[in-house]
Formats: sequence, C-alpha cells, structure tokens
Amino acid sequence: MGETHDILVSFYKTAANAWTVQAHIDGADVGGTAGGPSQLGADLPLAFTGTGQLDTANTPVTTITATPAYVNGADPGSITYDFSTVTQVGAISTVNSVTNDGQGAGSIVGYETSKDGTLSAILSSGERAALGVLALKNFAHVERLLRSGNNTFQAGAGVGIETTDRPGSSGLGLLEQNTLERANVDIAEQFTSLLLYQRAYQGNSQMLNTVKDILQRTIDLMR
Repeated sequence: MGETHDILVSFYKTAANAWTVQAHIDGADVGGTAGGPSQLGADLPLAFTGTGQLDTANTPVTTITATPAYVNGADPGSITYDFSTVTQVGAISTVNSVTNDGQGAGSIVGYETSKDGTLSAILSSGERAALGVLALKNFAHVERLLRSGNNTFQAGAGVGIETTDRPGSSGLGLLEQNTLERANVDIAEQFTSLLLYQRAYQGNSQMLNTVKDILQRTIDLMR
C-alpha cells in the first residue's frame, strides 16, 4: 500500500569465521508491541574460510525469507535477504549492492514526453509511470490537407494513404521535448493583423499632423 517498514539486519559473531544473521521489524507493524523487535524468518548461520570468502560447504542456506503480516491492511510482505555474496574482511561493514523490487507511494508532480512519444507521469517518489503514447499521422499527399484555422488541418479528399504510428517509426520523425515551435501561427492571419496595425498607426500619425497644423495656424493668427 506504499507505506514503509524499517527492518534491522544484525550480524552476531559466534566463533572464529562464524556469524549468525537475524532480521527484525518493529512489532507495531505486525501486531506486536510498539518499539519491540519482532524477528522475521529464522536465524541464518554463515561460515567463512580463512581468506574471508563464504564457506559454501558449511553454509547450505544463504537467504532469510519472511512474509510479515502487516496490520495496516496491506497484503503480507514477501521479503528475501540474499547473503550468498557476502565476504568477511577486517574493515567497516558496507553494502555494495541492493536489489529493490518496489517503492513507496507517490503522487503525480508533473508530466514528461519522450522523443518516441511516451507520455509519462513523474511521481513524488522519483519514479516515472508511462501513461500512453502520443501518436503521429502521416499522409501520402500532405499538400492536399485542408486548412481549418488556428494552425490546424483536416484530411480532405485525395490525401492518399494514412499512416499512424509512434514517433520514430514508419518513417515518422521524433518529438522535441521542452521546445516551442517558432512557426506555430497562421501566417495569413498574422499578416492581415499586421496590415491593420499599420493602417491604424498611419491614421493616428495623420491625426497628429492635422492637430499640429491647427496649432501652428492658431499661433500665426495670434501674431
């Protein structure tokens, strides 16, 4: 259900080159006492050779498996700790690799479109979830498309065979993310608007000239 549960894995040295591994979860997570440890699975004994490698002959089992029954209503967990690659060295313990097959709950914080048209939701947990694909369509005769205004077109008669596929397939181009197309306006409409603005500017200019001439004549009469 997306809720996190902390599990403590402890190593207890029982003899030279011999250890016992235990895994514990907070008892409150599985119906026990809050703050008290509840062991998951059985003890796991590990034996090592004199060179620090795992003694496989004396360590037939290398995993701890558990199915904790969570009390928050979630399905029982399925946890496996694999110690088949551990080594014993005289240094501070470190974890070199972790295999994670799940993540916490996350809400959508944004969207992203990849070059191949995949529309993904970006989650607050850092994951990305694919929602679908933005398809492209191509026509055998694109010059016969009908202009329908606002930089949109319709398929009219004679456009020929239509091809619909994801970007990058069937001869279709790729998408450009985070890019604003410069030519995203109707040129004819913009040119008409430009002419209207030009005429309005010229009309205003003539009015100013007329006012200027009236003022000049008024000054001349006063003289």
